[in-house]
Amino acid sequence: MKKLTVILSILMLAAGCSSNGATKLKDTSAPIIAIGGTEITHETLYQSLRLSGGSDVIYEDVIIQLLDKDVVLTEEQIAEAQTSFEETKEAYGDSFSIYLTAMGYENEEDYFNDIFLVNKKYEVYIYSYLDTRFDEYVTTFKPVKIRMFATASDSTAAEALQAIKEGTSFEEVAAQYTVITQYGAEQMMYTESAETDVPTIVKDWVYSQASATMTDEALFDSQAGLHYIVKIEVLNASEMKDEVRSWMSSTFTELTAQCFYEGLSKYNFGIYDKAVYDAFNSSYPGYLIPVSESE
Repeated sequence: MKKLTVILSILMLAAGCSSNGATKLKDTSAPIIAIGGTEITHETLYQSLRLSGGSDVIYEDVIIQLLDKDVVLTEEQIAEAQTSFEETKEAYGDSFSIYLTAMGYENEEDYFNDIFLVNKKYEVYIYSYLDTRFDEYVTTFKPVKIRMFATASDSTAAEALQAIKEGTSFEEVAAQYTVITQYGAEQMMYTESAETDVPTIVKDWVYSQASATMTDEALFDSQAGLHYIVKIEVLNASEMKDEVRSWMSSTFTELTAQCFYEGLSKYNFGIYDKAVYDAFNSSYPGYLIPVSESE
């Protein structure tokens, strides 16, 4: 919203909306800025703004309007937003007021409303839509939360497994023994995970399990020459629905576009400047109803 406010303020100034009337223009072709003999007119400024930042401003504004129309937060959801705000405030400590000013806010209430309440509305709106696709995507892509790491030898893998069985945390053991970038942190695995992220031997083992468990012995990838130790944290997607919805929205961006396309279509959202339309459609493909060249 701050970006939108700044641009609108510039345009208002360009149009002559000052408090003392000193900058009022007789027409839009008159210069509004003069620097060393170079003049910038209202029209030049508008053309520059509409193509450089116009898409982001339009997106931000229309999405907020859509959320305001379609989302009414519950007390619980507002409380969740408040918790996120307090965590952010605590993280900045004594410098929070400086941060607030740098972000362009005069008070905490405006910042909370503009950022945290809007973000919560966005989450509620997206998650509600994703719920209608949840079963379809879970069935197709089979998301599973796992931890894994790999060692260079079978003997090292045996040492690592023994340490885990004796009570050392999976992450701690992974950090000590791994020879790959994964250090035992949780990750979402699915059928289309790249081989470099989750090798086939790991996928095959995970999808053959009936419940969350850990490998009894290392899985040897003969092609890479690595010994993988894998732990399934959550096998059933319905047990981690919020995480799966978050994963869906970040992995399948076409879902987000389709969600807002359907929402904006209800209110006949359209852009009637061809250059702005093309720029917006390039930055946010799938959000607009296609128009013919004649339109």
